[in-house]
Amino acid sequence: MPSIEASVVGLQAAPNPFQHSLAIRFALKTASQVQVIVLDLQGRIVANVVDQALPSGRHEASWDARDVQGRRVPPGVYFVRARYGDRTESKQVVLLK
Repeated sequence: MPSIEASVVGLQAAPNPFQHSLAIRFALKTASQVQVIVLDLQGRIVANVVDQALPSGRHEASWDARDVQGRRVPPGVYFVRARYGDRTESKQVVLLK
């Protein structure tokens, strides 16, 4: 079982599948540096959603289905990856047309 100090509680991405905007929710048991990115099936970074130190508690971010240049990405399967401390958690999401 992961240590409580380094643990994020329940990374969620909803709705899934989605069309326009994806809500990404997580809770930190302790303050942590957090990075949330979106990857394509080839493992390439599509979007940087969060990259900052956050306090303990519940947090929410959103992804508008746009890449790092602001262009809408094509429909398909993507992965939301959250890194906090030395831990990583991922969720698969589907973007519809």
